[in-house]
Amino acid sequence: VKGRAEAKGLIRKAKQDQDLLYVGVDQPISLIAPTSGSKTQVGLSVAPSNDLLRSTQWALDRLNAETVWQTATGADTIVAVLDTGIADHTDLPVDVIAGPDLTGEGDSRSDGNGHGTHVAGSVAAETGNSLGIAGLAPDARLMAVKVLDSGGSGYDSWIANGIIAATDAGADVINMSLGGGSPGAMESAVAYAISSGVTVVAAAGNGRAAGSPTSYPAALPDVVGVGATDSSDDYASFSSAGAWVDVAAPGVGIRSTTGTNTYESWNGTSMASPHAAAAAAILISAGDTDPAQTLMDQAYDLGAAGRDNDFGFGLIDLEASLDSLNPPAGVDPPSAPQNASATATDPGTAVVTWDAPADDGGSAITRYTVQALQGETVAGIVLMLRGASG
Repeated sequence: VKGRAEAKGLIRKAKQDQDLLYVGVDQPISLIAPTSGSKTQVGLSVAPSNDLLRSTQWALDRLNAETVWQTATGADTIVAVLDTGIADHTDLPVDVIAGPDLTGEGDSRSDGNGHGTHVAGSVAAETGNSLGIAGLAPDARLMAVKVLDSGGSGYDSWIANGIIAATDAGADVINMSLGGGSPGAMESAVAYAISSGVTVVAAAGNGRAAGSPTSYPAALPDVVGVGATDSSDDYASFSSAGAWVDVAAPGVGIRSTTGTNTYESWNGTSMASPHAAAAAAILISAGDTDPAQTLMDQAYDLGAAGRDNDFGFGLIDLEASLDSLNPPAGVDPPSAPQNASATATDPGTAVVTWDAPADDGGSAITRYTVQALQGETVAGIVLMLRGASG
């Protein structure tokens, strides 16, 4: 296609085809660039020890990984990493599923950038193998889908085709530590994945210093957008703030695998997102049918009370999430709130009121979630309130 006018003409013509799902100009997408720290070379000659670098993984300490693993480890789940590929590494499983390479570089099991391999290690690095690090969901199976080239760049059509391919190949969770300013073809592909029962997780963006521009796919409906926290439970200085931030996860000083069989500590929402994706895999392996909602409902509240644009609903809390799947004896779901009503005030704003349920199910109600619907589709979570009535 030569020139904007010719492109617009082709798009107008294509839109007349009622069987066509999406047509538009391919938009650039890139990995959400991390900053790197130290390198540690680890090979087969390393003296035997149990996860040599586990003590450097503060994120797993904060998420109480060892306690969580007594209940679930992500077994029998597949986490697709849509990124720059996943390279061979002595601390990654040997059974990584080789999905498609949409970049044309030839092989999803090569990673000339290292970003995808770093993300993969955070999800499911081998645990207890006397090498390097531990993954948060050590028994989840990884799927490599290469949608970004070795420079960390791609197009929304590559991402969209990768989402569809991962979904059709049986992924339970899709992680996308990438973003761009327009959803393009990703919107319909994400909707397809979610309608197929896939949990879709994406980095919220590293754009706080630039005013937190909206980042897609994190801002698409029903995608779990993940912000980054540091070891003090503060939001990371780079982590974008916005309505698309659903939860937060550790994303500063995250040590993981790289494409050259080393380990590096990187910062970014790219590093936070795989922790949330791994958490979703753990919940699925424990029988959860809606891990995205569970992660939001059971998040550890940080920042302003309730949902806020820095942390979303809060830091992912796997212990609380797993506990919620098996409530204590004598506790049942509460009855529905009574006398609920909503009154529109300004465009996009409504006042919602209700009375507490007549039966709390045997345990005090601590918060309510209110959602806005468009037809049968959740248009967005409006608010989360604590207390017995609102």
